[in-house]
Amino acid sequence: MNARHTPGRLLVGMTVVVLLGGCASGASPAATSPGWIMVTISDSALGKGLRPNDVVAAVAYAKWIEQDLGVQVTVHPFFYGGSTSGFVLQKIRSDASLRAAVQSADVIVFSVPTGEGKDLCPWDAAGYRPAPGTPAEYRACGKQLVASYAANAAAIVAEIVALRSPADALIRAIDRWDVFYPTYQAMGLGTVTHDVSVALNAGLTRAAAAHGIPVAQAHATFMGPDGTTDPVAAGDVQRDELHLTDQGITTLASLLRELGYDKASPTPAP
Repeated sequence: MNARHTPGRLLVGMTVVVLLGGCASGASPAATSPGWIMVTISDSALGKGLRPNDVVAAVAYAKWIEQDLGVQVTVHPFFYGGSTSGFVLQKIRSDASLRAAVQSADVIVFSVPTGEGKDLCPWDAAGYRPAPGTPAEYRACGKQLVASYAANAAAIVAEIVALRSPADALIRAIDRWDVFYPTYQAMGLGTVTHDVSVALNAGLTRAAAAHGIPVAQAHATFMGPDGTTDPVAAGDVQRDELHLTDQGITTLASLLRELGYDKASPTPAP
């Protein structure tokens, strides 16, 4: 750890992946089908670092779509590294180019980041790492993070489905593993931050379920059924404790593929 700590707060990541396609549910398009465009809206959760075009998880999933459905997929990234869920919500509400891309895309992959955690919980800005704090401090800031994240995730999903109906497109969500897991364990905060991560994922699942969208269980896969697997030691997350390795990328793409290609059922009118 860098000895110089600045006020800041917990970074517990969460990703949502939405995939929008144009073929009939469960059917493969003809060999003459035109190519699809995949738009990504993400922080670095879809990649191996901070480069805007490094959305390798989305590219890997695109290759599965090409193999399974026989349609070429081109990836166009919208990258918001280190951002907050509120920032992504503002972008999808106000950025005309992003909104147009969502409306016209065949596949959309987007993450809902939790960068606001850096402002709520102890955070070492110089080292870009969590800073020490008490369990009570982390429970309190985690509660704030979960509340803001749940509201923003629900609003982001609502904006996307308003632009592209899940009845007309393939939509998938992905939850997120515990970032900085070894560091939090060493600080004696692993149980607290794990509970925060679980609550964040629950907020995403509720937002997705409201529109009939299934969720790829990345958290259960990388963290194990009891949530105590170290994803860094397992080789799925890099030594920076944040970004996926090649192994993790491959696993994530496979999880998305395993959800199949059925569209969500329309939500009944109240």
